[in-house]
Amino acid sequence: MFKRLICIIAVLVSAALAPSAALSVDQKGTAVLPASGVWLRLPVIPWPNWKAGHRGLDIQAPPDSEVFAPTTGQITWNGRIGKSFGITIDAGSNIKHTVTGIDSELKVGQKVWRGQFIGWAIVNQHCENLDCIHWSVRQNGRYIDPRWLLKPIIYRLPKTD
Repeated sequence: MFKRLICIIAVLVSAALAPSAALSVDQKGTAVLPASGVWLRLPVIPWPNWKAGHRGLDIQAPPDSEVFAPTTGQITWNGRIGKSFGITIDAGSNIKHTVTGIDSELKVGQKVWRGQFIGWAIVNQHCENLDCIHWSVRQNGRYIDPRWLLKPIIYRLPKTD
């Protein structure tokens, strides 16, 4: 009985501490892909946050290809992380989008709109000899899968005889 109670408490505590997979209905469909290339590496968001993982979506983007704002918001950072350059856009509602592997002339404090040109893809080492940009999203300081903010894709299959 005591072991069962401990297990139940452990499950409830871990569920309360885990990052929320649920976004506000208002947030779904609010983002667009910052580049039109194929997805090279999907997010693997670890819990807890300090564990190894991949906290964003890698999108194929050859050097000098155009990169677009995934959301409307204000530039809060434009600089370097390790060996890669990027920008962060504060979309409000405690959601921040970061796109790295780009050269952008935008200034901190500048407003951007979803789909607006924000810079050019540059050569970077993030994708191991594949040209890409990296798009990550944080909600309330925790990384979330950026695909959650895209409009759902609906496929219609042809009729079969």
